Amino acid sequence: MLEKEFVVNFLDQVFDKLDKKILKGSFFEILTVLAFLYFKEKKVDICCLEVGIGGRLDATNIIEKNLLSIITNVGFDHCDLLGYSL
Repeated sequence: MLEKEFVVNFLDQVFDKLDKKILKGSFFEILTVLAFLYFKEKKVDICCLEVGIGGRLDATNIIEKNLLSIITNVGFDHCDLLGYSL
């Protein structure tokens, strides 16, 4: 569980940058950055990430090195954003 103080401090900084139009991002992108900063602060050895909705602009695509990738069933849940063919 993330400490409440960590989350509050992070969101204060993010909302300040959003208000000043320095930063923009979706809810998922902001939470992804929060998780990465937390992992860095805690010096985790391994983390398990689930991608967002997929596609080339997914926030998790910045990961350059991974130990393992698992691809599960692909469904039609995000057709409006990713297209209508599997």
